[in-house]
Amino acid sequence: MNKVLIGGLILFLASFITPGFAQDKSERKNAREQKKLEEKARFEKNLKQFEEWIESGEFVILANNITGRYGTVYNLHPTVNFIKVEGNDIVIQTSQPGRPGVNGLGGLTTRGQVSGIELISNEDGKPLSVNVNFSTVDLGAASLNIHVNGNGNATAYLRGNWGQSAIFRGEFAQTDSTLTYEGMQRF
Repeated sequence: MNKVLIGGLILFLASFITPGFAQDKSERKNAREQKKLEEKARFEKNLKQFEEWIESGEFVILANNITGRYGTVYNLHPTVNFIKVEGNDIVIQTSQPGRPGVNGLGGLTTRGQVSGIELISNEDGKPLSVNVNFSTVDLGAASLNIHVNGNGNATAYLRGNWGQSAIFRGEFAQTDSTLTYEGMQRF
């Protein structure tokens, strides 16, 4: 008899608790949807800002890591490993502290002239794709294919005429708002 009363009491109390869980579940679902909408709006706002930087030709990719020609990944410091575009000038620098290099920082610094910047895609919610064609004394004629997402993460594929290639991954930023240190140039 006691078991029946206890079981009935548990069922009675559970009937009051269950609607509360359902309400919390719907509130959480609405909160998640609201968060997704806010994130999408933030991404679109960021992409428009990035597009303005690209069109003005004033941007930098601060590389956290660089993948070499044969797939070796180097995790690096972004203030001395970057691709910087300022108007018609481009600076590409790699550096590994503690190693010998021609730029005094353990790597290579090259400066060149941009011959064209082309914004390829700008569909809603999709990452920006940019082609930058340039020439330098070290690399000759080369190209950068850059992909930037709404978080500000960028991937730049560097390809030269003589088989040089590297992949720079890092933060996409405006040139004026970043701190970069350029080493000595080879030529």
